[in-house]
Amino acid sequence: MLDSAPILAQARERVRRQNGGAVGRSREELITPALVLDIDAAQRNIDRMASGLRQLGSATIRPHYKAHKSPDLAWRQVQAGAGGLSMATVWEAVVLADAGLDDLFVVNTVSHPAKIAVLARLAADHRILVAVDEAPNAAALSTPGRSSQAVEHPARRSCRGTGPVIWPVAVRLSGRWPFV
Repeated sequence: MLDSAPILAQARERVRRQNGGAVGRSREELITPALVLDIDAAQRNIDRMASGLRQLGSATIRPHYKAHKSPDLAWRQVQAGAGGLSMATVWEAVVLADAGLDDLFVVNTVSHPAKIAVLARLAADHRILVAVDEAPNAAALSTPGRSSQAVEHPARRSCRGTGPVIWPVAVRLSGRWPFV
């Protein structure tokens, strides 16, 4: 099984070496492209979104990591009340889990055995949800020893010439798998 910790540590160190000296410089001095973030404005936006959701009552937000690709901003979103985080890839889930975040929803289907093994490892210490688009994929994610959860992905399926069928977003899989 792939141990992602050394890879992540090397990537963080490389980014710090390459860009650490840019922190605190004026915009005119930055080598572009560069992320320039007004952290106070970002926090105001996060707080405003959280406040608006609280006013709605039981509404919950699960922000998508692709909006910022920053574990620090993800932490701010969770601390403000986000009900977890969404991400496109297993590797983004690894980064967020490594940063100490939990309740992670991989919104794309994961079918490669190596990626399923990584998710299983993460699921030992984190709440991991995974989108699935067919029953065999759900079964693969639910082999013995795996504790990840699957959520059926909205998908178009053709039923022997009868036309496309839209599957519901979060189908309970009839108790056929222990993770549901």
